[in-house]
Amino acid sequence: MVSRAPGARSGRTGRVNATAVIAIDGPSGSGKSTVAECVAQRLDLSWLSSGALYRALTRLALDRFGGIGPPGGLLDLMRDTHWTVSGATVYAADLDLTATLHSSEVDSLVAPVSAIPAVRTAVNRTLRARVAGGKWVVEGRDMGTEVFPDAVVKVFLDAAPDVRARRRARQRGSAGRLAGRIAADLAERDRRDRRKPMGALRPAADAQVIETSHLTVTEVCDKIVAVIPTNFPPE
Repeated sequence: MVSRAPGARSGRTGRVNATAVIAIDGPSGSGKSTVAECVAQRLDLSWLSSGALYRALTRLALDRFGGIGPPGGLLDLMRDTHWTVSGATVYAADLDLTATLHSSEVDSLVAPVSAIPAVRTAVNRTLRARVAGGKWVVEGRDMGTEVFPDAVVKVFLDAAPDVRARRRARQRGSAGRLAGRIAADLAERDRRDRRKPMGALRPAADAQVIETSHLTVTEVCDKIVAVIPTNFPPE
């Protein structure tokens, strides 16, 4: 199912943007990373996950402070670290943090880390610098509303809560055993994300909204590619 948010314009109308971006947003378990990678491969583009960067910052804070640490220290950590983000892979200087990003510790703290406005501002600056001058697929929760509001194409993926929980359980290798707890964790994350003073979870007004509960990754990818201007980025 594909629909447009209220007041939306078709992705084919095209908008001029200094950086050519296809922005994919949505809640946890909606399939953002998998779909972003699929779209990027289909179009021979680079892609990145903003959530991976927030998780990497959280992991680094855990290692440095034993928790989130003081807001000032967390912000300094974000600003003073040389970050490299490619797909869902994140390096802090020469340290590859990718394999550590989905631990239970990180899961429990990434939401409050990402809710700090000054941290979001610093992360957004890093993301914009990363994609400057290129053509990218970017995924997260506020790519089309806050980070790249003039993206050529904006997509918001969603899925039923139980479907998202099952997907996340499979991703964690715990299908069935922890699905109930994961569902509760996702519901709490949704609540926090929708109430953030900056970067709240919501579709952009001109986003294509795709309900992914009963679609395969290929089907979702097909729907996104179908709304990308043939002259991407538009002249």
